[in-house]
Amino acid sequence: MPEYLHAIAVDPLNASTRKGDISAFRERNGKLITYHGQQDGRISPIKSERYYKHVSSTMGLSPLSLDDFYRLFRISGMGHCSGGTGASEIGGQGSAAGNTKLNPESNILTALVRWVEEGVADPSLTMGAYHRVWLLAGVIVDFRSGTPMTELGIAPNRKVGHINYQNSYILGYD
Repeated sequence: MPEYLHAIAVDPLNASTRKGDISAFRERNGKLITYHGQQDGRISPIKSERYYKHVSSTMGLSPLSLDDFYRLFRISGMGHCSGGTGASEIGGQGSAAGNTKLNPESNILTALVRWVEEGVADPSLTMGAYHRVWLLAGVIVDFRSGTPMTELGIAPNRKVGHINYQNSYILGYD
């Protein structure tokens, strides 16, 4: 047996993303928030999108139904977990200490805690972006229930205005 097939069969640490049926997780009232920077140079954002779609098709659930326990935020301009040319300050790995408030509206971890403990799933996250040494806040990633994951994300709307202002962003992709 080729080595790569053996590795797939053994699945060390149960780390495979081939399992699309996460119904046991759902039945235990598990909540999952995934975010992926669209400028990630290490792991292709397509991997997160592919897994999301795999879970949807394997479980026979629409994005609206997945929204009850699994949300995927695709963040335009974010690199690998942070950084990049877009708004990436959401309290995740690589966030600058002290720049992200610990409130669920702008911190991905506290948003997950509130969703698990209080049953409140925020429809959006307010993110900040760095321009040299200043934190510019206010770009919103809107996660609307019922909108297919493939239509979500934020992209600069060059017709509206400057990249540092909230109203310069629109839902969708260029």
